Amino acid sequence: MLSLFSQMSSFHSLRYINLGSLVLAFGYTILVSGACIRVGMMSNAPVKDYLLIPSKSGKMYAAFLSISILATVFGNGILPEIQATLAPPVAAKMVKGLVLCYTMVFFTFYLAAISGYWAFSNTV
Repeated sequence: MLSLFSQMSSFHSLRYINLGSLVLAFGYTILVSGACIRVGMMSNAPVKDYLLIPSKSGKMYAAFLSISILATVFGNGILPEIQATLAPPVAAKMVKGLVLCYTMVFFTFYLAAISGYWAFSNTV
Protein backbone atom coordinates (compact mmCIF):
# COMPACT_ATOMS: atom_id res chain seq x y z
CA MET A 1 0.00 0.00 0.00
CA LEU A 2 2.82 2.41 0.84
CA SER A 3 4.42 1.69 -2.53
CA LEU A 4 1.19 2.77 -4.20
CA PHE A 5 0.95 5.95 -2.13
CA SER A 6 4.57 6.85 -2.88
CA GLN A 7 3.70 7.06 -6.58
CA MET A 8 1.24 9.89 -5.97
CA SER A 9 2.50 13.22 -7.27
CA SER A 10 1.56 15.28 -4.20
CA PHE A 11 -0.45 15.28 -1.01
CA HIS A 12 -3.31 16.83 -2.93
CA SER A 13 -3.64 13.51 -4.76
CA LEU A 14 -4.43 11.84 -1.44
CA ARG A 15 -7.37 14.11 -0.57
CA TYR A 16 -10.00 11.38 -0.88
CA ILE A 17 -7.99 9.02 1.29
CA ASN A 18 -7.61 11.82 3.85
CA LEU A 19 -11.35 12.50 3.72
CA GLY A 20 -12.06 8.81 4.27
CA SER A 21 -9.72 8.70 7.25
CA LEU A 22 -11.37 11.82 8.68
CA VAL A 23 -14.83 10.24 8.38
CA LEU A 24 -13.57 7.02 9.99
CA ALA A 25 -11.94 8.96 12.85
CA PHE A 26 -15.15 10.89 13.50
CA GLY A 27 -17.18 7.70 13.35
CA TYR A 28 -14.87 5.94 15.79
CA THR A 29 -14.91 8.89 18.19
CA ILE A 30 -18.69 9.13 18.15
CA LEU A 31 -19.00 5.36 18.60
CA VAL A 32 -16.61 5.32 21.58
CA SER A 33 -18.26 8.35 23.18
CA GLY A 34 -21.72 6.87 22.70
CA ALA A 35 -20.61 3.60 24.27
CA CYS A 36 -19.07 5.45 27.23
CA ILE A 37 -22.22 7.49 27.78
CA ARG A 38 -24.36 4.35 27.57
CA VAL A 39 -22.20 2.50 30.10
CA GLY A 40 -22.14 5.53 32.41
CA MET A 41 -25.94 5.78 32.43
CA MET A 42 -26.58 2.09 33.15
CA SER A 43 -27.98 1.14 36.55
CA ASN A 44 -25.05 -1.20 37.25
CA ALA A 45 -22.41 1.29 36.06
CA PRO A 46 -18.94 1.04 37.58
CA VAL A 47 -18.24 3.04 40.72
CA LYS A 48 -16.81 6.43 39.86
CA ASP A 49 -13.88 7.93 41.74
CA TYR A 50 -12.90 11.37 40.44
CA LEU A 51 -10.07 11.99 42.90
CA LEU A 52 -7.05 13.72 41.44
CA ILE A 53 -3.44 12.85 42.12
CA PRO A 54 -2.83 14.27 45.60
CA SER A 55 0.82 15.34 45.33
CA LYS A 56 2.04 18.44 43.53
CA SER A 57 4.74 16.47 41.73
CA GLY A 58 2.16 13.94 40.55
CA LYS A 59 0.03 16.71 39.06
CA MET A 60 3.06 18.20 37.28
CA TYR A 61 4.05 14.78 35.96
CA ALA A 62 0.53 14.16 34.62
CA ALA A 63 0.41 17.60 32.96
CA PHE A 64 3.76 17.17 31.22
CA LEU A 65 2.87 13.62 30.22
CA SER A 66 -0.34 14.76 28.51
CA ILE A 67 1.46 17.62 26.74
CA SER A 68 4.20 15.27 25.53
CA ILE A 69 1.67 12.76 24.21
CA LEU A 70 -0.13 15.45 22.21
CA ALA A 71 3.15 16.89 20.92
CA THR A 72 4.38 13.45 19.86
CA VAL A 73 1.20 12.45 18.10
CA PHE A 74 0.55 15.78 16.39
CA GLY A 75 3.99 17.36 16.10
CA ASN A 76 3.37 18.99 12.72
CA GLY A 77 6.28 17.20 11.08
CA ILE A 78 4.37 17.44 7.82
CA LEU A 79 4.40 21.26 7.81
CA PRO A 80 7.39 21.64 5.42
CA GLU A 81 5.69 19.36 2.88
CA ILE A 82 2.46 21.32 3.10
CA GLN A 83 4.38 24.54 2.63
CA ALA A 84 6.15 23.16 -0.44
CA THR A 85 2.99 21.97 -2.20
CA LEU A 86 0.70 24.97 -1.63
CA ALA A 87 0.35 27.67 -4.24
CA PRO A 88 1.17 31.23 -3.13
CA PRO A 89 0.10 32.85 -0.80
CA VAL A 90 1.05 30.03 1.51
CA ALA A 91 0.52 31.62 4.93
CA ALA A 92 -3.26 32.03 4.82
CA LYS A 93 -3.87 28.55 3.41
CA MET A 94 -1.53 26.95 5.93
CA VAL A 95 -3.18 28.73 8.85
CA LYS A 96 -6.59 27.60 7.62
CA GLY A 97 -5.32 24.02 7.31
CA LEU A 98 -3.77 24.05 10.77
CA VAL A 99 -6.91 25.48 12.37
CA LEU A 100 -8.97 22.75 10.72
CA CYS A 101 -6.44 20.11 11.78
CA TYR A 102 -6.41 21.18 15.41
CA THR A 103 -10.19 21.50 15.48
CA MET A 104 -10.49 17.88 14.38
CA VAL A 105 -7.83 16.81 16.90
CA PHE A 106 -9.60 18.67 19.69
CA PHE A 107 -12.94 17.10 18.79
CA THR A 108 -11.66 13.53 18.50
CA PHE A 109 -9.41 13.61 21.56
CA TYR A 110 -11.57 15.51 23.98
CA LEU A 111 -14.98 14.05 23.12
CA ALA A 112 -13.71 10.55 23.82
CA ALA A 113 -11.67 11.68 26.85
CA ILE A 114 -14.48 13.61 28.53
CA SER A 115 -17.14 10.95 28.00
CA GLY A 116 -14.72 8.19 29.05
CA TYR A 117 -13.68 10.05 32.19
CA TRP A 118 -17.32 10.71 33.05
CA ALA A 119 -18.26 7.05 32.62
CA PHE A 120 -15.22 5.35 34.16
CA SER A 121 -13.49 8.13 36.18
CA ASN A 122 -9.76 7.66 36.62
CA THR A 123 -9.86 3.86 37.00
CA VAL A 124 -9.15 3.04 33.35
